Amino acid sequence: MDLTDKYIQMCQKATEIQALWEYLQGDWYVDKYFPSCGAGVLELDVKDDDSGDHFYSRESQIEEFRRDESVWLPRQDQLQGIICLHWWKDEPPVNAVSVMLQVFGWWLDDRTPSFESMEQLLFAFMMSELFDKVWNGTDWIKEE
Repeated sequence: MDLTDKYIQMCQKATEIQALWEYLQGDWYVDKYFPSCGAGVLELDVKDDDSGDHFYSRESQIEEFRRDESVWLPRQDQLQGIICLHWWKDEPPVNAVSVMLQVFGWWLDDRTPSFESMEQLLFAFMMSELFDKVWNGTDWIKEE
C-alpha cells in the first residue's frame, strides 16, 4: 500500500474519487487532525452495536471516524474495481489482468510522468480515462 506524501496528495486533490468512497472495513485514509499516527494514515474498522455499524480507526487513539476530515487512500484492488465499473459498465466484468494490460499500454505510450508505485500509476490512469485529467505534480488538470 502506497502511503507516501505524493500518493496522499494525489488522492486528496481527486475530489471525483473521494466522492465515490463507500466505507469498508480495512480502508486506508488520512485524518488531517491526527497526524501523530503514521503521518495521519489510519485503517478503518467497522464495529457493530445495537444502533448499527459505526466506523472507527483501527488505532485506539481515535475513537470515531470523521468522514469530512478524512482523505481516502484507495488500495490497488479498489482502483482496479473503480476502473472496471466505470470503464466497462456495459460489458461483462473484466478481470484484473485485463485492467493491468490496458494500464501498461497507456503507460508505454509515454503519456505519463514518473510514478513510484502501482497505486500512483493506476490512479493516474483512472483519472485520465474517467475524468480526462492528468497529474502535473501538484494537482489534477484537464488534459489538452
